[in-house]
Amino acid sequence: MQKISRRRFLGTASLGGLGLAAMSAFTGCQSCADKSKRFKIAVTDWDAAVKGQPVPDVFDTAKMAGLEGIQLSASRKDLNDVVAMSEQQIAHNKKRLAETGLKCVSLCVPYSHKYTFWEDPNSYKYLCSAIDVAVELGTDNILIPFFGKKSAMNRRGVDPDIKIGGKIVPEYEAAVVKILKEVAPYAEKKGVVLCLEDTISPDDNIKIVDAVNSPSVKVYLDIYNVEHYGFDTVDALKKLKKGYIGQVHIKSKSGLLDTETQMPKNLQQVWDALLETDYKGWLVLEYQAKPKNMTRVELLKHTAGVLKNSKLFK
Repeated sequence: MQKISRRRFLGTASLGGLGLAAMSAFTGCQSCADKSKRFKIAVTDWDAAVKGQPVPDVFDTAKMAGLEGIQLSASRKDLNDVVAMSEQQIAHNKKRLAETGLKCVSLCVPYSHKYTFWEDPNSYKYLCSAIDVAVELGTDNILIPFFGKKSAMNRRGVDPDIKIGGKIVPEYEAAVVKILKEVAPYAEKKGVVLCLEDTISPDDNIKIVDAVNSPSVKVYLDIYNVEHYGFDTVDALKKLKKGYIGQVHIKSKSGLLDTETQMPKNLQQVWDALLETDYKGWLVLEYQAKPKNMTRVELLKHTAGVLKNSKLFK
């Protein structure tokens, strides 16, 4: 497959000619009459799983909450494991998706929390496996998070002599760009978008995406995490508004979007900024806290209701 540069893609793509990955992430803001169809609501499987709750599995939790989709997680035993999900796991997930009518909105590959992504000799094989699994599950989106001990913030400025395109960049950026450049052509071929969720600034994320220069590499925007790591969500949305956002996590520090909280602040401005982006797709619920007087299903129902009554769906 001929490689399409990101800049060429942004300049020439039209809705009728876009591939699956582009259709999910590069569609512009619709007319006011169609705005209610612009977003759909899903939840992560790690937030649908609650110990002691009388619900059989994460699919039932999402379904009982009235949601339309779920973000599923892959796993990895060690660096020699190059399979993102076993055939048995894939079959189980497909069966439960069919039984509940839910859509798999994204596949999360959180191995970068535990292993050194940029030094892993099997990163290419593992990520290609994840791409294949995503296709099997019917999604065109993969979340690659960098938190904990492997936080991108902890890798900033290690080696000032590494360069990309003649510009000096931190070691993290150079190493991640290298891996993504290798994997991006396969993602493009399969119609899958690789989304980075990390602890660095919107400007640095843009630098990485531009350096990879592929329509299959974008940013996973978390409205809470942006501020948690010292940046501004509204500012981030404005900087990433054209072609950079692959999917969105919705959460707040308190767990309730309609309760005063320090993060993210100015939610109405966040919604305005999100509407000004060209992102159209899933809003995936994730939480930092859960009120003690609510079950997980009740919390998900409540938050989905707040979203549906917000300007995002008007």
